[in-house]
Amino acid sequence: MLKTSLRYFEAIVRLGSIRAAAHHLRIAQSAVSRQVQSLEEEVGARLFERSRRGVQLTPAGLTLRDYVKEASFQAERLRSELDALQNLRRGTVRLHVAETAIPHLVPAAIADFRAEHPGIAFCVVVASSAQVVAALRGGETDIGIAFGRNAEPELLVMGRAAEPLCAVMCASHPLATLPSVTIRQTLQWPIGIALTGGSTHALVSAALASSGLRLTPALETNSIDLLRRFALNSVGITFLPRLMVAGEEPDERLAIVPVEDAPLRESHVEVLALRGRSLPLAAEAFAAHLVRHLHRAVVAPEPPSSARASRGSGTLRHSSA
Repeated sequence: MLKTSLRYFEAIVRLGSIRAAAHHLRIAQSAVSRQVQSLEEEVGARLFERSRRGVQLTPAGLTLRDYVKEASFQAERLRSELDALQNLRRGTVRLHVAETAIPHLVPAAIADFRAEHPGIAFCVVVASSAQVVAALRGGETDIGIAFGRNAEPELLVMGRAAEPLCAVMCASHPLATLPSVTIRQTLQWPIGIALTGGSTHALVSAALASSGLRLTPALETNSIDLLRRFALNSVGITFLPRLMVAGEEPDERLAIVPVEDAPLRESHVEVLALRGRSLPLAAEAFAAHLVRHLHRAVVAPEPPSSARASRGSGTLRHSSA
């Protein structure tokens, strides 16, 4: 619903260069340049400073960027309100979610929502928590699901639930039968952790520092699934949110053991939006639906007596941290 020159301008800002915008839009670079020139003539000011590394916004460009972002939000809101007249028969909800939310939260929430509103489509991008926050700030997504506490003032926390990091290991591991462990105990074994820059790594680092410990990991990766498989196929231990490995159909080959160290017990999973932005109505309705699913998903049920009796024989343990 934005005119062509503003759509091209937004693409340049988002992608960092005219060449990248042209490639993304699948049009000639010269056509993008002409639209920018026309837009600069219309506003009476240069919008970009060009260099070999791409483009930088001028003060006029920064002002126009904010206008285009707000206009895009309002266009989405108008489109969704028109759709709402058809009882949410159409629309697309954009999500950026941390990988921890994929196995047992997002699929079920989407399936239940689409059972009531089959015309609503979803675009889901799996990202780190930091990337989720960046996508919200940049207007690239409607809703974010991130791990950790995100205290940035521009973010609206629509829902939050405690989601402690637990020690995850093979169910036959010597520590698997303990009611809880300390991070010091786990260091007797090979450790797999997330790469630096994410919430999980920061929490583990804080726990190590509070105990005066250092760690040389056996595995560092940005794949949570690889960390889970590392624990499953070795005597190693990793630290994951319970939500990643415990759910409706848990892997009985893994054990989840609470960790006593405070930094690992104080983490959360959050449903986020950009403060001050009016969400499209489909996204607003799904966000409320998602928060309800979140609170159900993070409650770890007490295992039945048969499961408790077999904790040492390969049954996944749902222990509340």
